[in-house]
Amino acid sequence: MNIFTITIFLLSVFIIGFCISTFLDLPLIMQFGLSFLFGSFFISYAYFLAYLLFDLVFSKTNLLYLSLSLASFFLILAIFSKKFCSLRKKVATIIKRIRSPKINILNVFIILAIATIIISSFYLNTQSPIIKWDAITLYDFRAQVLSQEGVFSSVINEGYYLNYPPYTSLLHVFFYLLNINQVKVWYSILFLSFAITFYSLLKTEVNSTLSLLGTLLLTISPRILSHSLVAYTNLPYAIFLGLGIIFLWVWLKKGSNSYLLAGSFLLAASTWIRNNDPLWVVPIFLILLGSLKHRKSLLPSFVSILIILFTQYPWNYYKAQAADLSTVSYFNFSKYINNNLISLRLLTNLKAVFIYLLGGISKALKGLFGITLIAITYDFINKNKEINYKIFTIILLIVTIFVGILILSITKPWWDQVPDSLARLLMIFVPLSIYIIITSSIWNIKVYKK
Repeated sequence: MNIFTITIFLLSVFIIGFCISTFLDLPLIMQFGLSFLFGSFFISYAYFLAYLLFDLVFSKTNLLYLSLSLASFFLILAIFSKKFCSLRKKVATIIKRIRSPKINILNVFIILAIATIIISSFYLNTQSPIIKWDAITLYDFRAQVLSQEGVFSSVINEGYYLNYPPYTSLLHVFFYLLNINQVKVWYSILFLSFAITFYSLLKTEVNSTLSLLGTLLLTISPRILSHSLVAYTNLPYAIFLGLGIIFLWVWLKKGSNSYLLAGSFLLAASTWIRNNDPLWVVPIFLILLGSLKHRKSLLPSFVSILIILFTQYPWNYYKAQAADLSTVSYFNFSKYINNNLISLRLLTNLKAVFIYLLGGISKALKGLFGITLIAITYDFINKNKEINYKIFTIILLIVTIFVGILILSITKPWWDQVPDSLARLLMIFVPLSIYIIITSSIWNIKVYKK
């Protein structure tokens, strides 16, 4: 019975995400990659809204009813939409390619290597329990309470449990409600989706071999691979934020609103995972910049920004109500910062924070750090215009993180005592760096055309 119900539920999540990507008329393999990303975001967000607005408790019956209803609704919309005809053509094209495949031995070996890594992640996550401290005491504990009591009780309505939106906890809840204890499998599902989507994004610019090579680099990245086995928010956050930014890069190059909207959904989802880190502000600047280049995207750009901004509102509203934060004043904090700005301590911290951040970036990227700098330098010298907005994005991200650490350094004495926490946050640079390297003109490979 568990196998049947979990299959129905996961199929519903897949259908929801696949239909959303169908409406955007993206390449078929990209739709498969995005299905669980979009689907897990949408079902968890919808359930929370239903809880917030209609007091819908977390139970197995409600979960199956909600997921099946949403999947049926989206499936009907997709079938009767004009995009469905396009989907059938894409499927027919794929079937033709399968019937008469062009075998590239190198590609086959790379695919087998990627598949081995991802299958290993699935296997290990079915065998190992949750052991990391924050995973046990925060994300999974919150899930345990929700699955047993059906509501956000007073136990998890305190500051510690309100620091992060409940995306990862709700994923755990869904499995617990279906009597599945191997909740870490979710992170393998996200890992698989990450790899497929990243490959499909590379495939829009370079050939299959380079795309597979980039995907292999992503899956064997120590930070990414290790976090596919850990029930933290870091991997989901890096996936949604990193892919969201890359979708915007593709939109800036191609001008297709489908990539803009897909990117905005992913970026909105990243705020459903972590919203204390204001990195979502950077893509908004990127969208504003892109709307100047692509004037036909003015309305979609406006809609995208609204999606990113307002996705955060329900959780922030709930958090304010639960913790009675609606009366919090930021005046005292600002005054504290202003008083410290004139102190020698701030000037001293500038250098220390810079070194701390630079060390964190090199630790997160390891060997990719130097290669990324080479690729960026080569493209910049050779006047590859596409590198400009990538440099703009990277600089804004680094500046945002730098300012955040600087503020932390003058308010918290322990600011530099958690270097691994910084390295986990900086995981978002891994997919961005690999994408810059693989799509660099240094390879001198003709841009892939559909």
